[in-house]
Amino acid sequence: MTENGVQPPLRVVLTDVNESVVKAWRAAFADTPEVEIRRGSILDEDVDAWVTPTNSRGRMDGGVDAVIKRHLGSGIQLRVQRAIRDRFAGNLPVGSAVCVPSGATVPRYLISTPTMVHSSQNVRDTLNVALACAAAFQAVHRQNRLVPGSIRSVALVGMGAQTGRVPARVCANLMWTGFTLFHDHRFESDDQLRATITAQLDGIENAPVEQRVRIVPPKGHSFAADPVQPSTMTTGSPSSMSDATPAPTQPDANDPLGLTDLFKGGGEPWLPLLKPVIEARPDAAQFIGQSRSPQVVPVRELTFQALKPHPPHKWKVVVFGQNPYPRPESATGIAMFDNTFNDWKDSQFGRVVSIRCLIKAAAMWKYGIAKKTPIADVRALLKERDTVQPPEWFQAMLTQGVLLLNASLTASGDGAMGADQHTAFWRPVAERIIEEILKAKQDAEEEDRGVVFAWWGAHARNLKKIVLRLQQKYPDVEVRHIDHANPAAQGDIFCEGDHFAMVNEALASLGAEGIDWLPSKGWNEEAAAAGGAGGDVAARMGAFIASTMELHQLYLERLSSVKDEGLVLPSITGVFDTPLMDFQDAAAPVAEVLSGLGRHIDRSREFGKRRADETAGHLSADAIAALYLYTCESAFYREINAVLRSPDRTKVAPYLPYLRLLFSAVSELPAHTQPLWRGVSLDLRAQYPLGRTVTWWGVSSCTSELSVARSFLGSRGKRTLFEVTPARAVGIRSFSAFTGEEEYILAPGTQLKVTDVKTERGGLCTIKLTEEDAPLVS
Repeated sequence: MTENGVQPPLRVVLTDVNESVVKAWRAAFADTPEVEIRRGSILDEDVDAWVTPTNSRGRMDGGVDAVIKRHLGSGIQLRVQRAIRDRFAGNLPVGSAVCVPSGATVPRYLISTPTMVHSSQNVRDTLNVALACAAAFQAVHRQNRLVPGSIRSVALVGMGAQTGRVPARVCANLMWTGFTLFHDHRFESDDQLRATITAQLDGIENAPVEQRVRIVPPKGHSFAADPVQPSTMTTGSPSSMSDATPAPTQPDANDPLGLTDLFKGGGEPWLPLLKPVIEARPDAAQFIGQSRSPQVVPVRELTFQALKPHPPHKWKVVVFGQNPYPRPESATGIAMFDNTFNDWKDSQFGRVVSIRCLIKAAAMWKYGIAKKTPIADVRALLKERDTVQPPEWFQAMLTQGVLLLNASLTASGDGAMGADQHTAFWRPVAERIIEEILKAKQDAEEEDRGVVFAWWGAHARNLKKIVLRLQQKYPDVEVRHIDHANPAAQGDIFCEGDHFAMVNEALASLGAEGIDWLPSKGWNEEAAAAGGAGGDVAARMGAFIASTMELHQLYLERLSSVKDEGLVLPSITGVFDTPLMDFQDAAAPVAEVLSGLGRHIDRSREFGKRRADETAGHLSADAIAALYLYTCESAFYREINAVLRSPDRTKVAPYLPYLRLLFSAVSELPAHTQPLWRGVSLDLRAQYPLGRTVTWWGVSSCTSELSVARSFLGSRGKRTLFEVTPARAVGIRSFSAFTGEEEYILAPGTQLKVTDVKTERGGLCTIKLTEEDAPLVS
């Protein structure tokens, strides 16, 4: 805890439509002229953040929070509740607060802080108003520490004065108490804040209505180890105090955006270089934070994937494209790498302009074909020349030192934020990436000293002047620049000129080998035969591309695997007759039948132990590990769901101990009963007639974001969207390998009744399902 908590001063506005509350504020804050007080609606306040006094579940269904929900849209409640689930397991204690992006220009943030546990609770005889007010300012401090200067002004209403039935003068005095506590001090955790206020419970409650109480935390007190001791209270200035030992904070206190995990798998050296740049950016949470919009692509865990294959000095061609594919099923974190197809025969290859032009230009360079060559003839040529398929093409580019990076590392699939906004956010990061490459090359071996920058498109070329400036700092690094069109530009203008020949000429001028832009099968064997590390690098890049594809598909497939559900099968038996084991023992039988699972089991066990230590009092380490194993980038989730959907129930035997542990974990999590969605680009109406009860046998992944489910459907052809009203769904994001994606699961054997089937023009069918009896598992 430190003194002088608000630096720079925060503009505070108190506004309410209730004249008695405004009058009471003017009396309570008479000697606090920096606080603006007026009668009116909070909706009229042009500030960075609004504070809404809600309930512990984040339900915005009464009083001011209902008004704000109507104004900002129902999505704001979902964001608030998601933040509460992520940080507080679904129950936000009084004396805590969450701050979420509002999705609006004014305000940019909404702070939700409960004055009551449940809606319409009478809190007139409690200290809840002081706790809520102080927690709101604590949330401001926490957000400004995350993104400095992001909240410079905040508006609050009369907390608890309407729905909570707190008298106006009591409300005003308690809000003054909460305000001054934050103004004088700031806390490392909500626990410290609550302990400081509740330790002085008697003094506050016994004070006359007209007397304000200023809380002075104990001097030099350590909240980390000792119980809170009573202290004095005054109505004057706060006494000075030395810094206290901080209490245990949230597990991500030093990494509020959760960036560390995003660099794992090869990008670790980049973390200390890029983390401070990202954290200093305004609105960082909107672009890369764990609670960002699900419409931001690529999947959060793949954001920095392009940087992971090589250390900075090993990139010899740096290609800057524009921004990621706006489709979650396509964007992989590597520029131009579309994971929706892995064969040139696929029709998607002809439809995706960027990769089609890239390969045609490579064929023009290598085989001399004309620009007007039809795509069918290009495919025939690729087959004739035994050209490697798409994943191996990217493997070959990485092996040869070609960095495929977008100027913007993210994009909005729904267009909510324009490409210019994403590009502006990532510009300082791109600048840092460029500088680190140049810096590393200055001290590298002679063969790695040069670099060619290929600028594909106008957006990418906006970074060129940065390189021209930076290269002056590193005179020992030879740099070449080549401007070219964006591969996604219409008219196949990327194929004009001989771009790839120009890149190779530039490499030759640096004394470096040229790139084979269209390798044939066996290229990696030639690299291995040539000796040195070439063969090892090729193998490593192959594993990297395979891992990228697997990780990307993992989350997508879990939401679309509904196509495999609905079969009429015998119940799954033996689960609850199996003794509850620890995770290692429960997973052992599965490891015997699934080769290669061992390292994922070890990783899950370590994650479970770490997360359990961070969140004492919640799930056990074994339960967390069981949930994590289902989500990590292995074939496990596919295999267990295939077994659960198989008519041969004997196949389930090795999975029984794991399923017993999984059901135990699910039973300990709060039930989610709000609508969830799944989507698939198939017509499944025949399997879901109105009135039928169907069974989803697998571990069924759903999303709380309708837009995410719709992204799996496409916009044409036969499509099925499922709207599920669950009774026992649970959120697993806090225990998942995909921290950036909200995910709910239904237990194996969940029974769902078809309550509505609606077919729309254009091929979309929406099927509503309601969870009925307990799962068919015993």
